[in-house]
Amino acid sequence: MKAEYYSAAICRAMDRLGFIELRSTGTSMFPFIHERDTCFFRSFEPTHVKPGDVLLFINDEGALVCHRVIKVNKEHNEAPAFIICKGDTNLLPDPPVPSGQVIGKLTHIRKRWLTLSPDNGLGRLWGKLIIGMPPFAYILHRVARLYRWRSNYLSTRP
Repeated sequence: MKAEYYSAAICRAMDRLGFIELRSTGTSMFPFIHERDTCFFRSFEPTHVKPGDVLLFINDEGALVCHRVIKVNKEHNEAPAFIICKGDTNLLPDPPVPSGQVIGKLTHIRKRWLTLSPDNGLGRLWGKLIIGMPPFAYILHRVARLYRWRSNYLSTRP
C-alpha cells in the first residue's frame, strides 16, 4: 500500500513538472551514481525501453530502485511484459519487473562538479561496458564494499 502511494505521488509530480528529482542512496550503481548524487527522472513509454537505460521502479518489497536494464522481454512488439534490471555493482539481476511497476527513466545525474547522462558520452560508454562485460560487476562489487566501509569508518571517527 505504501509503495503504491509513493508511486502515485511521484507520477503526479512528474506529470505536473515533467520530471522528478531524487537524491540517491546506496551503492548498487557505484561509481556511475554515488550516494547523495541528484538523479533526474522523467516518465517514458515502456515500448521505448532498451538495454542500458536506467529506470526507476518499485521492487517487490515496495522500495524505490534505480537500476540499469540488461534485458527486455517483449510480447509481439508491444510494451514489454517484464524488464530485467541489475545494479552495476550487484552480482545478480533483480527479479523481473513488470512494465507497470516502472515509474520513470533516468535523464541525468548531477554530481558535485559534473552532470552525466546515461544516453550519451561517458554514460553510454559505461552502460555498454557494464552490459558487455558481466564479470566486471564482481570487481565493482568489491570496490563498492570498500567504499561503503571507508564511508562508515570516516563517519564514525571522532
